[in-house]
Amino acid sequence: NFDDLSEPEKALFYYKKSLIYAEKSENPELQNWIYNNLGNIYCFDKKQYKKGLYYYIKSLYFSEATKDTPQIYLTKLNITWAYFDIGSFKEGLPYLKYINKNFKEYNDNSISVALQMLNGMYNSHINDNEKAEYNFKKAIENGIKYDQKSDLSYAYQEYSKFLSKSGDFKKAYENLK
Repeated sequence: NFDDLSEPEKALFYYKKSLIYAEKSENPELQNWIYNNLGNIYCFDKKQYKKGLYYYIKSLYFSEATKDTPQIYLTKLNITWAYFDIGSFKEGLPYLKYINKNFKEYNDNSISVALQMLNGMYNSHINDNEKAEYNFKKAIENGIKYDQKSDLSYAYQEYSKFLSKSGDFKKAYENLK
């Protein structure tokens, strides 16, 4: 609840407390979920990417151990996003390749927005502007279509960065706004 209410300090307190009980119960599914959420808070709320990536890797370990393939997919998406946010595209690329390769198997409308955005970020990084433009527009289209407001706002933000990098400052501002 505190995570959803944007109170990261309280959320961290309770996630860490729950992790103690999850470890005692030796419940890998619960540990996986908690580690992933800790990664989310450290990466997206606190901008402490090294710590967030540590928790994502722990989450990935438990999801792979339990063969929870949807969770593996989601965690690899989060790892990609974290690496791309800090400009570590080389480190994030293997994870992006995995989620692109397996998207049809784990197709989830909520994930499609983030995936298209991540592809846009990568294509922008390698200066493939045509593909970047396509991916960002597709992310925004899917965000509207599937009412994914949170990821939609990130898609607009990243598209704005791309447009600014391309020199289209007016359009960048409009998308950021």
